Amino acid sequence: MAGIVQPDAHDVLMRRIGYSVALEPVPIRIRDLIVAYAETGELDRATWYRLTKEWEMPSGTHDGKKKRAEHFLDVVTALGYTSQVGQMVAPQPPLEAGAIVYKALNGTSGLEPALTAIQVCQLAEADADVFLNVLLSKGDTDHLDTILNELIGRKREVFIPQYLSGTSRDKVVRILDFASESKVTQRQPARVSASYSPKPLSKDLLGKAVQTRSEWARKFGILDEQKSLTKMGALFLDRICQLSERTPSGGAILWPYDYQLASLRLDLKRLRDKIPIPRVWDVSRATAESVIPLNEHMTSFDRETMLNHVHRIFGVFKELSPSRSLLRDKLPASVLSCVFAPLVAAESGAIPDLPTFIEEERKQKNSTLIFVPRTGSEGNFLFRG
Repeated sequence: MAGIVQPDAHDVLMRRIGYSVALEPVPIRIRDLIVAYAETGELDRATWYRLTKEWEMPSGTHDGKKKRAEHFLDVVTALGYTSQVGQMVAPQPPLEAGAIVYKALNGTSGLEPALTAIQVCQLAEADADVFLNVLLSKGDTDHLDTILNELIGRKREVFIPQYLSGTSRDKVVRILDFASESKVTQRQPARVSASYSPKPLSKDLLGKAVQTRSEWARKFGILDEQKSLTKMGALFLDRICQLSERTPSGGAILWPYDYQLASLRLDLKRLRDKIPIPRVWDVSRATAESVIPLNEHMTSFDRETMLNHVHRIFGVFKELSPSRSLLRDKLPASVLSCVFAPLVAAESGAIPDLPTFIEEERKQKNSTLIFVPRTGSEGNFLFRG
């Protein structure tokens, strides 16, 4: 699968996906991928070709088996379900989380709500700058135009001063240019002047953004057939907006996660004085609370129950890919953060506070659960004994 443009690490500064990705019927495609990965534990070429052949992607645009497969791989990579390094394709936390949920809940009434929660959460992570603001603008392209220009200005105000290198600043400026359809690649970007202004957002771009995101929202149950917010949609928007910074015109900026900013070697302490920085857990819990019916009378879990939940998730994660089980001896915190809230909520009707439990567990001298930190809230869990 050569010839696929690799994303730049700084792409996380703008939560949006490309236009070609937006053409895809996302809910159906991603659910099929989750099931395929859960059942096989592999992401080989045969899996990609079988899925794209079953979907019968239009030959006029993506003719040829290889081209269809590569296009779909671009789609799921842009949405954050896979990563690509050369010829290698690896599952990312949302795909691992979806497969764990499928293995644990298949055949139960909790499966579909939990899978929906994971997909909506990931859509918020990958495309929040567009998806959330299409909802907040109620599909009005003029209002959306105003919101997105405010968003771009605010991100430039926050991020550009973080970089001293002219080359790095140029790269960030271009990534924040919302009207540019192609993301910045790892090739050297052209220099831009200090007075550079983003391209104006065209009516065509805004109209397509409203059309595709509204259809996704309808498929996920966030909008009804009249394109009005459902009860679940209103709750989702309220929960996510609580984690976001609001713009003057009523839009929302869901800033990059703490570990994403830390991976760019940005000063988290200084940034936290300027913006609200969410964790994966925050968005996952907010989405699960919105999508999955909860039992308001059940609010607490004892330590043994929490350990059992984490241990069970670890077990499914390790067994998910038998050919790589020896390499899966640690559970990434990002996978646990993605899967814990939707899985436990779907099974029990409640969402316990996972970060607080982990923090308390780290204080236990004889705990069997060990956390090895990396950057921000990222790291790995392993069980002792």
